Amino acid sequence: MTVTFDSSAWIEYFSGSDLGLQVKDFVDGKQIIYTPVIDLHEIKAKYLVNNETYSSVIETIDIKTQGDFRLDLILFPNFELEEEILKEAELEVEDLEEKDYTVPIIFAVILGIGIILYLISKLIKSKEEIEADEAKKIIEFIKKHGSRITQKDIRKNFPSSEAKISLILTELEEKGIIKKIKRGRGNIIVLK
Repeated sequence: MTVTFDSSAWIEYFSGSDLGLQVKDFVDGKQIIYTPVIDLHEIKAKYLVNNETYSSVIETIDIKTQGDFRLDLILFPNFELEEEILKEAELEVEDLEEKDYTVPIIFAVILGIGIILYLISKLIKSKEEIEADEAKKIIEFIKKHGSRITQKDIRKNFPSSEAKISLILTELEEKGIIKKIKRGRGNIIVLK
């Protein structure tokens, strides 16, 4: 008797499967076994995780001549789980996009403006306090010099700029605390 086996029969035979046991009866017997030279083959690769197929690939091969063949079979991971997670994430992003953040943003802006105004008012008050303190020092300095001194002498004894001293003296004159008397290119400051 003549029998024709394709390569899948030989695979079953060498792997020792149930089908391979049926093939074994023919191989061990006196039959003539033919395997065709032109043959179609399928190569299947599986990647198992916890005995479950995580990824698999099947490649069909058409062999038309004898010889040694080399085939690179690339097994790409299964992205179905990642795609599901990504779809869920997209849903969550859509949920976030639907929310209205107008009220919290307006609240944050108003709060920020309030903080800035508070800090500016503190800064203005501290400048006014410094100027008031410096004005008191100038008045004390004028008193020490007999309630009469030149503006040039005041500038020499205080670290503030000429313009600032002039502004403080103008303020004191407007309040009626001192009087400026013009003398040449300078002023004499008299305490009232």
